Amino acid sequence: MHTAHPLQTLALPFALLCSCSNPVDLSPNILPSAAQAGASAGASAGASAGASAGASAGASAGASAGASAGASAGGACAACPSVGDWYRFSALAVASLDGNPTHGAILVLNNLWRADIAGGLLNVIFEVTAVTDTELVVRALNAARYPDAGEGYCLLPENAIEFRFAREGCGFTNPQTSSINIYSGRTDIPKNCSPTLSAPNTIPVREVTLSGDFDATCGKIIGGRVPSASIPRSALTATCSCLSPTVESCGGLDPSYSGNMQGQCAGCGPVYTSLSTQLSLFGPLNYGCDADGEEAVCLEATWEAERLDFTPSACP
Repeated sequence: MHTAHPLQTLALPFALLCSCSNPVDLSPNILPSAAQAGASAGASAGASAGASAGASAGASAGASAGASAGASAGGACAACPSVGDWYRFSALAVASLDGNPTHGAILVLNNLWRADIAGGLLNVIFEVTAVTDTELVVRALNAARYPDAGEGYCLLPENAIEFRFAREGCGFTNPQTSSINIYSGRTDIPKNCSPTLSAPNTIPVREVTLSGDFDATCGKIIGGRVPSASIPRSALTATCSCLSPTVESCGGLDPSYSGNMQGQCAGCGPVYTSLSTQLSLFGPLNYGCDADGEEAVCLEATWEAERLDFTPSACP
């Protein structure tokens, strides 16, 4: 059986590489000078007693009303999110790999993930299960796309993980690390193949810290960060991926496949290559982190999410 060379497998994603930029307003804020402040104070002092008293009373009433309204409203995000809200990642991108923000694999991974998110193949889902003024608890799941892209995606509850976040207003972060298993692909064709791992056909990401902010209506999660995460070295070898942007070309898993020339990817298929081999093709890996009692590749990432207007169903 013909075995695809890793470089051939990785060639197609380079067609997706792109760059974009957003303008940033760098103009300085203009604050009143000390002289202007003094002049303003003098003018106020020179006003009539009646006007001063009226202004003082008005300011006091306004401040009191504003404080009351603020206390009543509880500030931004006081009334949201709600238990039962669902969010789907709308963006996920590696910012640094093994401490290297310019590692050659980052562009390939980010463009593949961008395409897979847009195509309904990469679905990281958060379900809000508990929320207070100081805590947010979510169930993190994956979803797989149905064979017909028009049918959407369905949940894989067997891979669910709980995150407990400390919350302050609209912002949240998890003080204790957690883990997540990443699935990508269709219900019948996974893009990752790991039959020997505890969560088969996923990428096991360990020691994960997350942070993010809800917008004022909790319709989106913005500014999401993954300050730290890691993938154990043995899991990188045991997980084989099909890097084609077209899931159909991955062909599905072949349980009778005995593995490639390196003895890897048994039970996957000839177009699947181990993640350790794929990443190493673009630059050395330092394995500077620890996870599950062994050395691991370090990751930093960014992410965003949008609230769903429906409740996803579990895969049949």
